[in-house]
Amino acid sequence: MEAKNQYVWTLVSTKELIDLEQVKDEVKRYESRWLIEEYFKLLKTDGYDLENCQLESGYSIRKLTLFVMKTSIKVLRLKAARDGKGDDKVEDVFNAQEIECLEELNEQMEGSTEKQQNPYPKQKLAWATWIIARLAG
Repeated sequence: MEAKNQYVWTLVSTKELIDLEQVKDEVKRYESRWLIEEYFKLLKTDGYDLENCQLESGYSIRKLTLFVMKTSIKVLRLKAARDGKGDDKVEDVFNAQEIECLEELNEQMEGSTEKQQNPYPKQKLAWATWIIARLAG
């Protein structure tokens, strides 16, 4: 009997995959491609809608694109850190001033019960992700 919420995925490839290691490598490549797709989705339709910017000069468009690319990478890293299992550190994504701001926000976002406390260590990126998620309600 199949468990609830269990999915079966089929990956179609033109490569001849002979052993399990080759299959695992192919799946890892596909996972990387999926991450790239998520990144471009953030740049475009589901995020910053970069394609519809109103800027006219090439210099301005390039500058905006670089800002949006940097921010999109932060968003992806925050999404990846949500479960708290990763090793990403908060200072890998945020500077000292931003961390100070997060510390103040954490004090405001935490409630009085144990369930309302940030469950992650301050040095982990998941700590920051929890704070930002609480801001959104």
